[in-house]
Amino acid sequence: MFVESSSICNAVRDSIFEVAGTLTTDWKEKSVLQWESKDIMFWIISVARENDLNPDDINISQFNDLDGTTLFTMLEEDFTMRENKYGRLLFSAMQQLKYKLQKTGLYAAGNNKPFLEQQWKDAGYRSSYGDSVYIVSELYSTALNKRLEFSISSPDVVTTDWKSKSVKQWNSNDIMFWMISVAHDSNLNIDDINISQFNNLDGKMLSSMSESDFISRENIYGKVLFSALQQIKLKVQKSDESVKETKISHRNEIVKKKPRRTRGLGCKGRQSAKKMRKLWEFIRDLLLNRDYCPSLICWENYDEGVFRFVNSKGVAELWGKLKKNKNMTYDKLSRGMRHYYKSEVFLPVLGKRLVYKFGPSATGWRTPNPNFRL
Repeated sequence: MFVESSSICNAVRDSIFEVAGTLTTDWKEKSVLQWESKDIMFWIISVARENDLNPDDINISQFNDLDGTTLFTMLEEDFTMRENKYGRLLFSAMQQLKYKLQKTGLYAAGNNKPFLEQQWKDAGYRSSYGDSVYIVSELYSTALNKRLEFSISSPDVVTTDWKSKSVKQWNSNDIMFWMISVAHDSNLNIDDINISQFNNLDGKMLSSMSESDFISRENIYGKVLFSALQQIKLKVQKSDESVKETKISHRNEIVKKKPRRTRGLGCKGRQSAKKMRKLWEFIRDLLLNRDYCPSLICWENYDEGVFRFVNSKGVAELWGKLKKNKNMTYDKLSRGMRHYYKSEVFLPVLGKRLVYKFGPSATGWRTPNPNFRL
């Protein structure tokens, strides 16, 4: 369970808000891994103010039981579990802080290289992006040797998970790393881009933004970011069109293939699979075929379109063979025929068993030789 409240931290926070401008920045003088609970509290307050939020709206007490090492290794879901509304914002701010720390290797912690490397090893650098990016201690060592001259020379230093998703699937962290990648590709200093202005966005919101929306959040590099996003959209569009063309080509090849003939009504009664899909057409064609009419089915009153099953079991077996259903019975077939009552393809004939009537929606059933008497 999380700590519900802390009288000490709440008292400290209340004293801060009583005196404007007295927010301590001691946490900036330490490595994140050295933070105490009060440093975490002041950092959260700082994040709130940078994003024009009221710190009182953030449930800071849920973080009172943490130290810097624990906070450093928390996943996005860990943040949102403790602070449902602003958890993603805090997580994103922490990722930005990690990135700056990783980039320079000098986060106001002095030149104690062995101490810093051990901190990273102890923490294990667990994040939602896995452990495949790089070895943090080596990065620290390089950074410390080069001091502030260190800069990222390869985009591989930044996670590329966002590349495996569509833009609309991005979360706030994917957006941050995409912006870092854009900065690298454009030879820009990531610190000059106001990433915090994009912390409250997800992929769907980003995808729908216009150029003016980008500029309103990032006045200097908004156009660069907007242009980079349009390039991604264009690549996706071309990819989708290519897939669509492939599907159409495959479909055309299938259409060109010669359709297979189906058996079921003998030589004279063969019909295409397309025509024989519908039960009412099957019944109609039996009445128009002297091989089955009037031996299996016959006209009861041709002028009114009334017909009767002479051998209902035989008709059901024929329908079953056509549909490849060995369990077909007349009960099942008649149930299927009754479904046509609503569309008036068939109409019921009351008081007579095995007798049905073609309705006004049925077509093609008239013949000059009913029951083949001529």
